[in-house]
Amino acid sequence: MTLYQLCGYAGVAFYICSYAALQFGLIRGRGYLYAFLNMLAASLVLISLAEAFNLFSAIIQTTWITISVVGITRAYLLHKVIRFSPDEQRILGQIAPSLDKPNGRQLLNLGSWVDGRHGMELTRQAEPVSHFYWIKSGQVAVHVGGQRVAEMGEGAVLGEVTALTGAPATATVTVDQSAHYFCIPAKSLRDLAARNSEIRAELQHAFTAEMRNKLEESNMRMAAVRERASGA
Repeated sequence: MTLYQLCGYAGVAFYICSYAALQFGLIRGRGYLYAFLNMLAASLVLISLAEAFNLFSAIIQTTWITISVVGITRAYLLHKVIRFSPDEQRILGQIAPSLDKPNGRQLLNLGSWVDGRHGMELTRQAEPVSHFYWIKSGQVAVHVGGQRVAEMGEGAVLGEVTALTGAPATATVTVDQSAHYFCIPAKSLRDLAARNSEIRAELQHAFTAEMRNKLEESNMRMAAVRERASGA
């Protein structure tokens, strides 16, 4: 087997492996890696044509290399230009830590900052959630069945599952103290998730983890209440 044949086989292998990795979610289509692997695959196949030249294949490989170079350059420029404030970095670190900068900016552009007054209702139990919330400062109170069951403060997220699925709220949440929070309309969040599979997968993973943490905290509070009741 000649060196040119080896290059051809390697190029085909890189094409197949990179596409398979993309379909299985191991790499992102908008990142550097996928474009680089395709550029490498096309370059190896192009080298192999030196032994058995085919004009049409050469045109395809040259075009693929050019497209990959443009994609890599575009990704680099986007990552250099896009900036996040410290608060935006905290939000993304909590709800979408693995999201790339372009997708992160697309997600954050849906939302806005709001100053919440005491008594303002953010969600109402058994009714659709209008927004997803991230609390920067202040405190909110959680009520279930008319009873106050918890308080949440800095860094808390609200409506993380129901805003994405359209399910009704599991609790009524009101501003307990003046609060400053970031909110994204639930419909806008669902529409973006429907269009962008990377954002949808990232949010589903992060929101599931948030819900699991809330359930664990709720179980701990209930255990503490039972322990106090039994001690009394």
